Amino acid sequence: MTSMELVADAADRLAAAGVPAAGREARLLLRAVASVDARLHPLAEIPPEVAGAYAAVVERRARREPYAYITGRREFFGLSLEVDRHVLIPRPETELLVERALALAPRGAMTCDLCTGSGAVALALAAQRPDLQLTATDISGEALSVAERNARRLGLRLRLFAGDLWAALPASDRGTLDLCTCNPPYVDAADWLGLDPEVRSWEPRQALVPPEGWGCFLHRLVAGAAEWLKPGGWLLAEVGVGQALAAGDLFVRNGLTEVRSHHDLAGIPRVIEGRRVR
Repeated sequence: MTSMELVADAADRLAAAGVPAAGREARLLLRAVASVDARLHPLAEIPPEVAGAYAAVVERRARREPYAYITGRREFFGLSLEVDRHVLIPRPETELLVERALALAPRGAMTCDLCTGSGAVALALAAQRPDLQLTATDISGEALSVAERNARRLGLRLRLFAGDLWAALPASDRGTLDLCTCNPPYVDAADWLGLDPEVRSWEPRQALVPPEGWGCFLHRLVAGAAEWLKPGGWLLAEVGVGQALAAGDLFVRNGLTEVRSHHDLAGIPRVIEGRRVR
């Protein structure tokens, strides 16, 4: 069969399964499997063994498995990251967290990324700022293995520790951090069933839904800032839609100053930052 015929059949299968932008997804999957762009080479003959491999990945996508898990890769801040079902797929809006950290981190800053997952934020910082001394933590050992492989493949230096929020850090880091970033789980349990199948059925729930609720989880994060940040150090956290005001209030009530929010490209307040009093 030609690439055009394969893509047309695959697009019909994906559309029937409810996959958005089915034609585009069908073309991307063919390019990933066969290194053929159907738009440029519509009449290219696809060998039967390649067509079979393509049919298999199309079927996976039809079951709403995310494209990033099928290919095992996700682009983030110019980096190609390995991802699997143990880590949240990095989102474009999280790049704002990196941008704000780059703007605030002094040269040589002791920097920590909590809830690191694939290591996306920490590795983006490491790639942009080799001067930073970077630590990353996650409660999931499987996620840290993914972050470690990403760091090794990219040739970036990163200390990795397993554990829950600040408790994962070595005691010697207490009071030494110039900056801490965190993309915490912030989906309410009541909203879980309303998420897209790609999220609800495939991505790790613990990376999305905090067991004690978003407010309690964020409180634990913010309350630890005074202990782990040095005077003048910054805490930056990503938040969900409609959470910015409550998060900012929590920062203020826990003694952080210069508290402000920053909007993502969709105009949503996405990153909250605050500074430990000197």
